[in-house]
Amino acid sequence: MVDELDNKSGRRRNEDFPKLIVKEPSYVYFDSKKTANGAYGRESFYFKIEPFSIRNLRNIKPSDLTLPGEMFYGNIFPNIKQVISLNEDLTLGADKIPAMNNSPAYAGIGKFNGELNLSEKGLFPNGELSFLTTKISHSEVIYLPKQVLGTADTLIMSKDKYAGTEFPGLYIGKPKINWLPYADTMIINKQGVVNVFEDRMKLDGEMTLTSKGLSSEGKLYNDYVYLESKLFKYKSEIAEADSAKIVLNDPVTGNKMFKVDTSAISFNIYDDTAILQPAEGQYVKLEAHKYLADSEKLSWDGASRTLTLENDSKNGILNSQIPVEDSLLIEFKTAILNVNSNVLAVSGIEGVKVADTDIIPENGKLTITPSTRIDSLKNAKIKISEVHQLENANIQVISSDKFEGNAQYIFQPPKMDKQNINFDIIKTIEDVEVGKKGKRIRKGFYTVANTNIEETQNFKLNPLVQYKGVVSLDSRKDSLLLDGFGKLQISSGIKTDWYKFTEEINPENITIDMKNPIGESKDSLQIGLSFSAFDYTLYPSFLSEKTSAKDFTIFDSRGKFNYLAEENVYQVGDSGRITYDNSVGQLLILDDVNNTISGNGKLKFYEDFGLLDCDIAGSFTHNITDSTTTFDDLIFALDFSLDEKLFEAKQLLLDGWAADNKEINYPKTNFDKALPHLFNEEKAAKVLDDLEGKEYFERPDEDFNLKLFLVNVDMVWDTLNSSFRSVGDFGLSYVGAKPINSVCSGFVEFAPRSSGTQMNIYLEFPDAETGGRAWIYYNYKNGILEINSSDIDFNQKIESIKETKKLITDKKTNQTFQYALGSMNKRNNFVVRMRETDPMPKED
Repeated sequence: MVDELDNKSGRRRNEDFPKLIVKEPSYVYFDSKKTANGAYGRESFYFKIEPFSIRNLRNIKPSDLTLPGEMFYGNIFPNIKQVISLNEDLTLGADKIPAMNNSPAYAGIGKFNGELNLSEKGLFPNGELSFLTTKISHSEVIYLPKQVLGTADTLIMSKDKYAGTEFPGLYIGKPKINWLPYADTMIINKQGVVNVFEDRMKLDGEMTLTSKGLSSEGKLYNDYVYLESKLFKYKSEIAEADSAKIVLNDPVTGNKMFKVDTSAISFNIYDDTAILQPAEGQYVKLEAHKYLADSEKLSWDGASRTLTLENDSKNGILNSQIPVEDSLLIEFKTAILNVNSNVLAVSGIEGVKVADTDIIPENGKLTITPSTRIDSLKNAKIKISEVHQLENANIQVISSDKFEGNAQYIFQPPKMDKQNINFDIIKTIEDVEVGKKGKRIRKGFYTVANTNIEETQNFKLNPLVQYKGVVSLDSRKDSLLLDGFGKLQISSGIKTDWYKFTEEINPENITIDMKNPIGESKDSLQIGLSFSAFDYTLYPSFLSEKTSAKDFTIFDSRGKFNYLAEENVYQVGDSGRITYDNSVGQLLILDDVNNTISGNGKLKFYEDFGLLDCDIAGSFTHNITDSTTTFDDLIFALDFSLDEKLFEAKQLLLDGWAADNKEINYPKTNFDKALPHLFNEEKAAKVLDDLEGKEYFERPDEDFNLKLFLVNVDMVWDTLNSSFRSVGDFGLSYVGAKPINSVCSGFVEFAPRSSGTQMNIYLEFPDAETGGRAWIYYNYKNGILEINSSDIDFNQKIESIKETKKLITDKKTNQTFQYALGSMNKRNNFVVRMRETDPMPKED
């Protein structure tokens, strides 16, 4: 109003006029671009002026312009009844705001104590903002509708727990803050370092405070620990990071003790303890000791000033960075670094890796200092493989490829006590292969050792095999190389000699090759049964020399050696019989419990029969105690030159005589055990298959055309006559291609003499025509075969053949064979002599 209604033209002077009367509420807005770039939107941030009037507008002063009303802070603070006044710059401002005491800020997310200052610049409270366990004192911080921004005077975070979340204690002067309350985030920056954990650590980096805790990036350190991470998470006493660079320094010298570039960490600042988990493929750098460590877990204990490296699911690795050690590797379970003494104590060592060898220190422990190398290990163990293991080793480690020293090899075959092989020198050497054009190809290093075992050491390969000679170790092989002599320790009383032994052996499975055993005097050793030309006796041999050069071997077995510990039995024979239980091949068995030596295979009852072939196969048993020898189920395959018609006549005679005799029952005898030794494996298998199916021996092929084939002949060594003599009836199986297959009576004898072995074979049958006995008799010695028979016509046919046709000469060897009609006296004397020891039915 300009004037009163009745004072037209201003006739009267009235100090109340001009007058302003506002009857409705009016509003002041703060959304000018000049004010925080229009951040305070008028929809929620404004001052509501109550209805008012102003008198004497002509004389009003700016300081007198004060309007009451209510300030709306848009949830920054609660609404406040206050006045708004005109500032000196002629803008309206709410600078005379009542003090706030523990007032909610930002819908109660924070609290504020102090005074508010609202001007054209914005809302700049002067006081203290509380958020979680943090108090921020400030006067130059702007409060925006969704953000608090600026440099505060101080920031103090209390070491406390809020809503179940822990916060550390820290103090910051002049921090820059950026609080986004509705995003639950306060970003805190400080130019320079910040003291955290109540001055126990320093932080150089940006911090982020939320209701879930305090975190930061940057560098966290004190006098001896340095941590760097893109994300630290803090509890009241602990700093954690999933990935951090960690350096530990010696607090006295400042030298680096260890460093790891990427590791998870949980560091209790107050206890000065930490647990570290290195990332996959990350090594801990033990700076002072010049080692890289691959370890599952590390723990730091500040009280004892120790760093512990631990491995549970796998072995840790220490990798030497000392140039002369050339990346030497140590497998371990635990290593403890004492910062005060600068000593690295390693335990649970699985091996110091040198070339292809693991060297395990005494008790699996090792002490390393920065000034010492791993160069001398006492009472160590050496593991090259599951087979090669040594102990009591004194080793000087030179590098990752080289070591040298001495050690005891643990040699322990099954069911034996441990024996030690003392290697005075064990070392590594370079493995070099010569390639094309003589180029040397380096393949790495391997371990070798060598020693000589004396006879006095009584070293045994198994319970009853003694060894003397050179023992060599080559780590490229699973077996030891022995080059010396072995000797059987047999309780049965058989003389045994030292035999040449050059074998690669594995203590878990010792087999000895006895294809050609040689004694110390370089003579061939016998394995089997021999005939003594000196006293006409039989004697067993088991790796021993002949008693005389004139002796001949009756049964000989070569090949593989096998010892059956449970039965205390030795076996020597063809590998198929030892390993696969084949039926073909020689097999000798020495039973040291029952004091016997036995064999199965080919036998020989003579030294040289010239042009008469006589193959013998079957089994024998020699009793060492009483020197008796028996031969069971022998086969005699005889072949010699004979006039064809004469031979056909012999076939007819024998076939006719044996017609009514009992047939040979092949399946009931041990014929199948002897027969295969006359054939190769393939033919033997066919014969045995046919025999099993037909229960009858059918000759395997046309080449089987022997003059005489006897089976199931049992014999003994006759000490009275000094001869091999048959006992009981036997079988006449074939004569040439003609099957006889009859059991017959008779005698077979081989009498070895210095003048030559004499063979006598006498076959006897019932004579159906005369009621007496029909017979045929063979006597052979020194190339002359005498034949006579009870059949006069057959004898006459022998005589009728020209002498020149009866004589055969081998032009290559000049050996001769001759057959003739035999002497009746010789036949009679033989039969009488045989009947005295093995009676047969008397002649009519």
